[in-house]
Amino acid sequence: MNQNHEQISPNCNVFVRGSKSRLGREIVKALVQSKSMEGAIERDEYGGSFATLESIHPNNQNILVLSSGRSTPKSNAIECAREFADFMVMVKGFKANRLLTPGDILVFISSGGTVYGSGSGIKSESSSPNPLNAYGHLKLKQEDTLLSFAADLDVKCLILRLANAYSGTVVSPKGLIDSLLAFRQGSKPMSIAVSGKSRKQYGVFSDYANHSLLAINNFITSKDLVRVQNLFSQHSYSIFDITLQICEKRKLRLDEVCHFEYKEEIAVEDTVELSSKYLIDSSRYHWKSLEEVLETFGR
Repeated sequence: MNQNHEQISPNCNVFVRGSKSRLGREIVKALVQSKSMEGAIERDEYGGSFATLESIHPNNQNILVLSSGRSTPKSNAIECAREFADFMVMVKGFKANRLLTPGDILVFISSGGTVYGSGSGIKSESSSPNPLNAYGHLKLKQEDTLLSFAADLDVKCLILRLANAYSGTVVSPKGLIDSLLAFRQGSKPMSIAVSGKSRKQYGVFSDYANHSLLAINNFITSKDLVRVQNLFSQHSYSIFDITLQICEKRKLRLDEVCHFEYKEEIAVEDTVELSSKYLIDSSRYHWKSLEEVLETFGR
């Protein structure tokens, strides 16, 4: 399997806000391992973890990647409102410190499924947003804020709407797959509140990091000043697929691991699958499947 990492031009300075988040950590790691950046200096700044890649040059183009946030699709309106308030403080800090100047690039990691909402059909960038929860509304509000911020500073803006991501480990599990992998036999069964027929795309964070950098490089060389782009793994699974595969791998009975609270007769099926109009050659970066992750799990 190709272990190379996408290289960003040496004529760019790269900053990652949220460098200790699950995706931000992988983006920093990929940049360092690509040898396009020799190392990273991490510190707490702008209200969170902030990585500055070494070899910073004042005449280089700056790339600021925002990959952070405490909220999840389960967060309520009050929690999301608090996060937006903190987000605005961060954005004002960037402006006050002139971190971005005309011609620089702002990249925001957003969410695909929660922004487009559930329903039948494939969602492309031209699909209308239809957020169904506070988290989806938060992401759209952040996107709109950054688009205005970028226009005000005359910088380019790339918004990446990601499908579902997971670590494939039991360290700090979040989300369905990691929680199932970390489930301890004898624990109270997990409650799953969506349809077992719900189908979404799933990829590991390290693969999303490489494909995010690939999308950034493609955006740098394009003539676009603004781009909203869906980013997703080629592998999609239903909730039933996931739970059955993981239970079989771990030799656990499905009924002792989880139970479904979803009411098929009254709820809308929670299926979101993404497509994209931006054709980027991603053949050099393999998307690991859940089956491949499970083959090496526990070794």
